[in-house]
Amino acid sequence: MVYKAKLAIAAGMENILFMSGTWMLEDNYWEALAAAYPSLREFDAACTEAQRTYVVHLAYGTSGAYAEEFVPAALPLLAGLPVQPVRGDQNTDDGELLLFFGDYRLSKEWQAKLPLYKKVVFDREAMARNREIIQQLHDEGACVAIWDHNAGSLSADEEIPLLREFLDRETWRFPRLCEGRDIGVIGVGDSGKVLLINLRDTENRAVLQLPDIKLPFVLKPLSFAVLNPSGALEEFPTIID
Repeated sequence: MVYKAKLAIAAGMENILFMSGTWMLEDNYWEALAAAYPSLREFDAACTEAQRTYVVHLAYGTSGAYAEEFVPAALPLLAGLPVQPVRGDQNTDDGELLLFFGDYRLSKEWQAKLPLYKKVVFDREAMARNREIIQQLHDEGACVAIWDHNAGSLSADEEIPLLREFLDRETWRFPRLCEGRDIGVIGVGDSGKVLLINLRDTENRAVLQLPDIKLPFVLKPLSFAVLNPSGALEEFPTIID
């Protein structure tokens, strides 16, 4: 429960509503939240002053109203990209890189959005499904690239280096992991801060690629951290019983 509260804060949600579904939250849940409340306030204060930015977008269908059977790949998140699943009908203007993976047909909504990105990457399966459309977009000047691999066909340990190698053919200035995995990366507006989320229940070592430096760091199990522009890392551990 406390971890979910921290996830909500990291995502920039202004109000957190805990829903219990068909059963009442028991006293031990409220006791855990009460005990963690001071640290939750500190974490919120450390990263609350700006909107979250996700410069990498992962195509996630076209509209929630369509009830599409489309599951976005977890690979970009596990690889430590500042990624957000985005549907074709969403109004988003913070994306630089769009990842379009899987056997999904490019809708008209998506075709209209592609020129807004600096680069659009299709995996092999998406390319096969949209070959004619992609060729037309390329001819019209859209900056498209083909990753000659089917996302999800290998283990994350095998695919993460392949994806990084492919993306590093371009120069990107957004924060991202260049070593390690299973750490969420979120930008905090123009503040220069970066949020880091350890997705493992064990200690996690990684290296963060910033515009001018590489920063090695270690996170405690399921902990959250705020990297300040000065390079100082402020960590907010999660107590695991």
